[in-house]
Amino acid sequence: MNAIGRAAFAVSALLAGAAAGAQGGSVLAGVVPGEWALHDIGQRGTARQICVRDPAQLVHVNHPTGACRRSLVSREGRVTTIRYVCPGLGNGITRLTMESSSIVRIQTQGLVRGAPFDRDMEARRTGACRRGLTAFLPD
Repeated sequence: MNAIGRAAFAVSALLAGAAAGAQGGSVLAGVVPGEWALHDIGQRGTARQICVRDPAQLVHVNHPTGACRRSLVSREGRVTTIRYVCPGLGNGITRLTMESSSIVRIQTQGLVRGAPFDRDMEARRTGACRRGLTAFLPD
């Protein structure tokens, strides 16, 4: 294989790794499905309970659909940054930090139906999903 072929192969491997990382990067791979309590850091009030069936839900918590496209921006140890687009709903960028096996910090900003959002949250796994618990944050 010549230098151009090796370079093309390296780029292909890098892109494939990025795509796989956006779907199941190091932080997402450590997220166990189940009931998670999401609390906005610095805000008073009770945490919202959601049923996380797919760990990627934590990437786009403000967009209640699984139809979002995600792409890896960076992955460094316990921190993964992912950009996403949810057709017809909006887009954003989310930084996930795995604090422990049951705590994830979610820093996310973007647009929902044209309105901007900027949130800093803590997600804590509280157990198995309860019957009737939604898989997304209510409006």
